[in-house]
Amino acid sequence: MASFDNYSNEGFLYINTKEKDTFKKGEIVDGNMKVICPGVIVPIVTILEKQRDSGDGDKHLVSIENCLDKITHYCPLQKGKHLRIYWDQNHETFMFSTESRIYPCYEETFDLSSVNFDLLDKSCCYYALIHNNNNKTIVTLINIVDKENPDLQDSYNIDYDLAFHYHLELFSIQKENVQPLINELENFENGIQFILQDGCQLEMRNSKYNYYCSLAKPDNMCITDYYVLCLNKYAEGDNSWAYYISLHDYVSEFVEAYPEYIDACEQMSEKLLNYIIKHALFDNIDTILKLPAETLSQLVY
Repeated sequence: MASFDNYSNEGFLYINTKEKDTFKKGEIVDGNMKVICPGVIVPIVTILEKQRDSGDGDKHLVSIENCLDKITHYCPLQKGKHLRIYWDQNHETFMFSTESRIYPCYEETFDLSSVNFDLLDKSCCYYALIHNNNNKTIVTLINIVDKENPDLQDSYNIDYDLAFHYHLELFSIQKENVQPLINELENFENGIQFILQDGCQLEMRNSKYNYYCSLAKPDNMCITDYYVLCLNKYAEGDNSWAYYISLHDYVSEFVEAYPEYIDACEQMSEKLLNYIIKHALFDNIDTILKLPAETLSQLVY
């Protein structure tokens, strides 16, 4: 039997948590290593070569200039949550998964009422994006992949689908028009997503969206642990209350970018405040930061 070394168990199924390649990262299999859901589609994050030369950006990122001959389509880069919808034979129902989860995370809820599940094909995996469009939350279909033979190049052929109300709209582009489009990067709300000949996705993020991505909670980390991680280790203030506010600087930035976590973070902040009041720590709030992370997580849980 194949090895489960790269997989973590969750219920009756296993998910690949080690590999980083498209269709392998986040792949879901059963106890016999049969693929239940192909892994996520991993976009290639790119930079301009001049950014590499100036030291502005990760030097390991792919240069967009090296990909110009391979770009065939583009679309505006959308901010949202990527989901996979697949048939779960154990529960006899369609399930949806994030990047590193087999089953829905209890901390998050998604409105999929616009998807007609009766029209979904059990042999396929549906890749969708939940995002905001004109102050309305919508579910946009991006790719359809055969579970037995996942192929990225053909996965954009989604026009035949009737289950999703919204489909990703791609625009064809000629090589000579790519650079002028890149020059307009900062004018896009989030950036530009390019599609290569082989179906690979390239992301060019503008500075605003890149900052948004830097605040994201890792999918494999619960919100409690991330809240503790976000507490400002360098908090300061002229009085105890100002110090308490400073303690939450990064938490505030996080929930402003990801408002779906506001309620959870506010509840934890309230528990933290009650602990401070109960133990009369307002004159010594930095005691909180000296607690082990595990203890602090239990305190606000």
